[in-house]
Amino acid sequence: MTKDFSVPGIDDGARLARWISHDGCVKTVGDLVGIELIAGGRSNLTYRLDFAPGARLVLRRAPLGHVLPTAHDMAREYRVLTALGSTAIPVPVPVAFCSDPEVIGAPFYLMEYVDGLVLRTREDGEQVTEAQARRLSERLAEMLAAIHGVDLPAAGLSGFGRPDGYLARQLARWQRQWELSATREMPGYGRLVERLTAGLPDTGDAALVHGDFRLDNMLVVLGDRPDIAAVVDWEMSTLGDPLADLGLTLMYWADADDEDWRMINVGAAVTSLPGFFTRASSWPSCWKAFMPGTCSTRPSARASSGRARRCRC
Repeated sequence: MTKDFSVPGIDDGARLARWISHDGCVKTVGDLVGIELIAGGRSNLTYRLDFAPGARLVLRRAPLGHVLPTAHDMAREYRVLTALGSTAIPVPVPVAFCSDPEVIGAPFYLMEYVDGLVLRTREDGEQVTEAQARRLSERLAEMLAAIHGVDLPAAGLSGFGRPDGYLARQLARWQRQWELSATREMPGYGRLVERLTAGLPDTGDAALVHGDFRLDNMLVVLGDRPDIAAVVDWEMSTLGDPLADLGLTLMYWADADDEDWRMINVGAAVTSLPGFFTRASSWPSCWKAFMPGTCSTRPSARASSGRARRCRC
């Protein structure tokens, strides 16, 4: 019998369990015996669901409270995970999607549980050796390039976004979200918007972009051959300019001498540790080496082996 429990964002565990076993058509798990919130806040809420006799699934839903327009679209995230299942990008396997907000209070989806480490704080990073840090840096650069090299028609993602005017729309969207969320005046904000607007480049190459690609949005494994077990948090993915994706990644990638930057708990405290790539030199050159069409000796990111050549930056 399913336990009667609740956690923030899931008020009725029994009702969720009934949906999973009936409407969700998930027949491979037993009774739901536990729900644990494993990530939350202003991003999508992520829960681990424990079932008898030991199976696990992960549930994702929008955050509680006010949700900004166009943000936290569960159907969109579920779609891209489903599409990437046929590619070399490691993602959790999507299991079921629920559009009915009556089940837990908001649309949500289920995916398979992936075992791996999240490296977010300096304490997390202390278990990583210099050699492991170097290898993880290579794999992150390779993975970002592989995402940008996904064959969109083959994956069924040709209509996943509107790449023309992507940068202009991004700037406009962030302005609207700032205006809806701002709680105080920010000196220099107006001048920043003016400079960004004046410097917007023309539309560049269209590619799948993750939108929030950083170290702590990966589940990693260490050992002799550190690797990425899964790329997660695809809620901001779309079709756009891969250079914008690279730029955002480097915003969250601190170097050893970035004293203030290391205080941001989004992986930056980890990347400043010995062995990780530097932001200004190694990272961009390694990403470029893996990008399709930038090196005549490099296999495509869509090669059947699923791996590009080893970075030599």
